[in-house]
Order: sequence, then structure tokens, then C-alpha cells
Amino acid sequence: MVACDPAGAIKKWRIGSPTIGFYWLLRELFGATTDDSEYLYLSDGGHFENLGIYELVRRRCKIIVACDASGDALYGCGDLHNAMERCRVDFGAEIEITADEIGKITPAGAPPRAMAHFATGLIHYTPGNPADDGILIYVKPALQASDSVDLLGYSQTNPAFPHDSTVDQWFDESHFENYRALGEAAGRAALGSIRNAIGALLTIPMGPVGPSPATPVPNKEFVS
Repeated sequence: MVACDPAGAIKKWRIGSPTIGFYWLLRELFGATTDDSEYLYLSDGGHFENLGIYELVRRRCKIIVACDASGDALYGCGDLHNAMERCRVDFGAEIEITADEIGKITPAGAPPRAMAHFATGLIHYTPGNPADDGILIYVKPALQASDSVDLLGYSQTNPAFPHDSTVDQWFDESHFENYRALGEAAGRAALGSIRNAIGALLTIPMGPVGPSPATPVPNKEFVS
């Protein structure tokens, strides 16, 4: 967390934290801080909505790519469900992802393997108006049978991969590299869908365009 001083004098900005940090922590804990307080705590927002979908839906983005790197060994997609509920309650936007799509990213069998690295859903911003819909591409760490041999082999030596507990903050080089490689594989797998979504968005008719402000409009009085 980062402490900032929105209302204080410039000279206070040189202080990295309040003198009595625990006091301000208690104020934050009990909701006693406002944007006029001398100090407030800024976090990454994960305690509210961990995927970053909420603010993008607020802005009615047409294409949202969300990467869910939370520790979710059971593939319950809790962070996704939380985002869906908050967007529905706060914005009236319904995020629709079918059970079949979620099933594709959920590993099954022995050893457990998924059919896809990502799922695709729709964001219904305006009920009854499909033209306003957006697209959600939801990337979830999972191993596919078609992944590289080193990725599949690493999962045999580290059964928690790719859902190590977030408490583990001390990855060695091999651990880090395999997560990076899995992220690259998932990104490459989703790239085609992302390109298609952008292409479809660019070809949507935007309606008639009026004359540019830089283009003079002829005065009818002088046109024969």
C-alpha cells in the first residue's frame, strides 16, 4: 500500500508515510477516511475486484481481455463471478459466459488437461440492444496436451503449478520461467480471437458522418 496526502501542503509530500501509521490504518479499517483526509491508503484494488473488469465495464469498453492469475486450483473462477455480480448490480451490465466456455478452460482427466487457454463471453451493456454488446476474453492458467514438453514436464515435478499459493513470493528461476512460458502460450492462443474481435469492431457501421469542421459548408443563398 502507498500512503498519499491529497489535501496537505506540498512540503508533506516529502514524507513517505504518516508519523503514526497505525492510527491511519485504523481509520482506513473503519471507513473513517475520505478524499479530504490528510492521508489515505491506495491499493491495487484486489480486495474489491481482482481482475480489473469492473472499471472497464464502467467505461463500456467493447473488448476486454482479462487474465485471471489468482490461485484457483479448483477452477471455481471466484474472481470472475465476483466481477460479474458487481457489474450487474452497479452498472446493470450482464456478463454472459456459457458453461461450455468455462468447461473448455477447466482441466479434466489424468493428468488434468484443459481444452483451451481462454474463454469468450458477451457483455450486455443495454438490455435488448445487441449493438451495444461488448466481448470479454477471459484467460485462465491451465495446461493443454498441446503445450510444450517442458511446461508439461514441470507440472509433474511441481503439482501445484500453475496455481501456486499467492503466499509463495519466492519463485526460483525455473518456476518463474515456466509461468512466463505458460502466459506466452495462453496469450498466443487468445491472439486470434482478440484480432477477430478488433476486426469486427472496426467494420461496424458507425452511421452517417457529418461534414468535417475543417470543410466549409456551402451557403445555400449563393448556390444556383
